Amino acid sequence: MKLLTKNITLFLLFTLLSSQIQAAVLDGEGYGKTQKAAQDDALASLAATIFVRIESSFEQQANNLGEYSISSSTRSSTDLPIIGAEFNCREKDGYYCLATLNSKRALPLYEQKLTPLYKEIRSVDSALKQNNKKHHYRRLKSLLQLLEQSDKYRTLITFLSGKNTAEPQISFSRQQLNEQLLALESQAPSLELAAELLARGIPDSPVYIRPATLRNSREVTPFAGALQMQLQKALPNSAGSYEQAEFSYSGSYQISKQGILVAYSLVDRDGNTISTSAASILPEAYRNYRAEPLAPDFDRLLHKGYALDSDFKVQLATNKGSRQLLFHQGEMVKLMVKLNRPGYFYIVGHAKNNQQELSYLLEAGYGEGSRKFVYFVNGDQINKWLSLGEFETIPPFGIESLQVIAAEKDLIDKLPGYRYDNETGYFKLADNISQGLGKTRGLQKVKSSNTDPEKTAEAVLLFTTQQNLE
Repeated sequence: MKLLTKNITLFLLFTLLSSQIQAAVLDGEGYGKTQKAAQDDALASLAATIFVRIESSFEQQANNLGEYSISSSTRSSTDLPIIGAEFNCREKDGYYCLATLNSKRALPLYEQKLTPLYKEIRSVDSALKQNNKKHHYRRLKSLLQLLEQSDKYRTLITFLSGKNTAEPQISFSRQQLNEQLLALESQAPSLELAAELLARGIPDSPVYIRPATLRNSREVTPFAGALQMQLQKALPNSAGSYEQAEFSYSGSYQISKQGILVAYSLVDRDGNTISTSAASILPEAYRNYRAEPLAPDFDRLLHKGYALDSDFKVQLATNKGSRQLLFHQGEMVKLMVKLNRPGYFYIVGHAKNNQQELSYLLEAGYGEGSRKFVYFVNGDQINKWLSLGEFETIPPFGIESLQVIAAEKDLIDKLPGYRYDNETGYFKLADNISQGLGKTRGLQKVKSSNTDPEKTAEAVLLFTTQQNLE
């Protein structure tokens, strides 16, 4: 049985990023009512910038390797430990902060973190070889947690330096460690029991539980939604949002003939992995839930090759964040956009379910005609989350994605062609998502004839909608 292993090839990351000129300084901007809130917002923006750049680099060769994520433990920007960021803040309608990460300053700090971590890994690995049954389970979990944290540091070191970072040498492979851990656990015949196993040892503090995703996919399946619901029952102190939590609990899983193997990681607000847990779930426990992704090709196509600019940035988020998103019937989805410079944007939606597949324009602006699709962000609105309103989750359920296209200059003449569909009420671009993406990304490849080319940026998010399970 193939078990959960780390989902990263740092040699690939080195190959992809060494061909690019790494920015000496990365930054993120933020606003808040207090200086601390503004610093947190700026730091989150900085982490999101780094996450997207690393993730997009992996997308360039995702089809060749069947991999997409930074690592099995890094599923969102909140999982990245940001060290050495500096802040420049001032009062401006509250507080404004600029967070900067200088690679020359940050690299030694990450390397200093990695040295004692490798020493601890070797120590626990040596103790494991003694095969002391009394401490074996605890040491297995400890080693997996240490390895996961080292993955994060190595990823960031490689990203900032463009040089490959050696993996720690241990006596057991990740697969062997997981095999030994799961051998000490009984297979769960129900999702309820699986959740109880995964909840063991979690601190009695507010924890935000994210649904697990299948390796090589960002989609939240019905199986993942059902397991998340059981975890929320098993952890009564689960938080309703990440902002209310002290920790996040994120997972991934793999499917085999013998069942599903799930691994979850507890991560603090600084991106540090605190602990890991795993559970083996028998097929009978999820026979009523689809565990395979509905549209893996859509997922890969959406996140492959989108536009990035080092100066002009756009972010897209919901009230639940921007990764591992699941909304149930009747739940309200709040959409938010943030630009770091004055500019314009429009939003394209892509939907796929058992009844239909389409791409459409979302009414984000306030004007008439085509102007109702284009939103202008002025100087007073930059670096602030702009609400586009709330939308109710209704049938048909399936996978949906939002793609925001932003530019410094007006996009009114660059909107893709659309038609109004009386039956669905959508302003359709295409009845095929691939064609819909082609209409938006095909426009971005046209360069300005001016010596100063127009700056454009793009952000995407994928979310799943499901009917209520109870």
